[in-house]
Amino acid sequence: MGDIKRAAKYYEMVVSEQLADNVEVGRMYVLAGDVQVMRHNFDEALKNYEISLEIYSMSTTNECIADVYRKIGHLKHLQLDYESTVFYCNKALKNYMLQPQSDTSNSSICLTIYMLGDALRHLK
Repeated sequence: MGDIKRAAKYYEMVVSEQLADNVEVGRMYVLAGDVQVMRHNFDEALKNYEISLEIYSMSTTNECIADVYRKIGHLKHLQLDYESTVFYCNKALKNYMLQPQSDTSNSSICLTIYMLGDALRHLK
């Protein structure tokens, strides 16, 4: 029985390392998306953001997911696609509200609400 406990301990350690790695890989895709936005390669940016969402949905907090939705909303806003901006900003806000508030999330919420309001103004 001791070997099973030992094996379980190592399994848990490997799983936690994998989850940490997933978060880092997700961050790399977000950063790659950010670079593509700066280059105005919006399709490539969106692909990177979507991959990061898949990775984050497996292993991380709602704040990371919310940040990616906010970034996609920003991307759609830059493309003047205000309906999609509203959609992604609302998804971001929903995910921000699922977590404890922090200074970082509060500033992100403010940016998201501002962008949402601007998109709604353009849709009128």
